[in-house]
Amino acid sequence: MSILGRIATRGDLVSIYRPVFGPATGGGGSRVVDSWTPVTVQAKALLEELTADRGRLLFGEADAVQIRAVMPAAYLVQPGDRMLVESGLLAGQRFQVDERHRFQRSAHTQHQEIALNSTDEVFP
Repeated sequence: MSILGRIATRGDLVSIYRPVFGPATGGGGSRVVDSWTPVTVQAKALLEELTADRGRLLFGEADAVQIRAVMPAAYLVQPGDRMLVESGLLAGQRFQVDERHRFQRSAHTQHQEIALNSTDEVFP
């Protein structure tokens, strides 16, 4: 079975949200999150908990990556987005997208791997 087939049959439902920034209050230079806009609602993703060593091996980061999400490449996911898991073992948990890798080896394996870390941030 292809990766896209595994995602379709065994994947958990996730929704992805992107921050919408507004001006900082008090004339400060940094912007603040004004609201969240849904990018993808109830998409399928394979979620895998990672050890620190496996996270560094897959994503090459100094910081440990907690979860790897594998999704079809057609979904527009970018660092800074947030992911809400809606079904499966991690249902109800919220994550921040830290990094993404896209793979296009053939028409049958177009997918992306997304590095996620948990967040306490409130978003829809």
